[in-house]
Amino acid sequence: ALGVVFRFATRALNGSFKSAQTTHFIHQALRIDLPFQTLQGSIDGLAFSNDYFRHKFTYFLKNWTRRVCNALGIVKWSFFLIVPCPPPPLAFRLVAFMSRHDNRQAHEIRPVTLEKGIAPHAQGSVLVSFGNTKVICAATIEESVPRWMKEQNKTGGWITAEYSMLPYSTLTRKQRDSSRGRVDGRGTEIQRLIGRSLRAVVDLEKLGQRTLWVDCDVLQADGGTRTAAITGASVAVELAGQWLVQQGKIKELPVKNRVAAVSVGIVNGEVLVDLDYIEDRDACVDMNVVMTDKLDFVELQGSGEENVFSPAQLEQMVAAARGGITRLLEIQKTVTV
Repeated sequence: ALGVVFRFATRALNGSFKSAQTTHFIHQALRIDLPFQTLQGSIDGLAFSNDYFRHKFTYFLKNWTRRVCNALGIVKWSFFLIVPCPPPPLAFRLVAFMSRHDNRQAHEIRPVTLEKGIAPHAQGSVLVSFGNTKVICAATIEESVPRWMKEQNKTGGWITAEYSMLPYSTLTRKQRDSSRGRVDGRGTEIQRLIGRSLRAVVDLEKLGQRTLWVDCDVLQADGGTRTAAITGASVAVELAGQWLVQQGKIKELPVKNRVAAVSVGIVNGEVLVDLDYIEDRDACVDMNVVMTDKLDFVELQGSGEENVFSPAQLEQMVAAARGGITRLLEIQKTVTV
């Protein structure tokens, strides 16, 4: 019965698109293994004018095929389906149907805002918002360097970062680190990542014998807090550098490049940029990408969650992240100039 349905649909599509003189076909071989929630497919020919629409249409077929199997109670089966390439109007309609739960497209980042001067006692500060994720990033200057630098006769300055999530930033109250007497492992890893990202783009010699403290406090968490913190901290550090120049403490801005970060992952077989909490929870692969305004890499953090990813998928995720970071860098520029 299912085969009859697909044959009927194929004939209908052939008749519909024949008038458009469409001669290319997508050869889509699908194998569905529902107990393990896996879906594998291969495309034997390119039917769309670009890879983006081809990927969208392929995902559309896979998604609805899986739904049909679930509805009919089919455990494991295979079939071969040939359908014609739809003309651009239909391709655009398919893209519209497959938007994310917050109506973003796969390559879109969340609405991003940067409000500077949020902490007036800091030499540079910004409130960064990635959708519902909100982080205060403040840079303060201490006119001394860490003890280890003095002992090793290191010249120049230093940048260090601290990261914390406020108790009310999550759905259930998060205990303060001070109450537990230690910083949790996740927070330690994130603040080290922020520090590395900032030191990669600041000339520590030009900073002079001083320490730049960067505090990132999460007010509200909805996924991507570390990437938002890095993006906001870069602006806070640049503002603090401008303050040092204005005060005559240094001659030129020590910031060599801006830096921004975005998350990217694979959710239901599709590469998505800037994951929120729901998408991050359901992602089978999750990656954080940090890049400079020259689109050089600072750091890549990627892992599969009970899954693996191919070199081709890695390239897709990196390319998607590059697009999101390019947009973030444009937003940063409007705040710091």
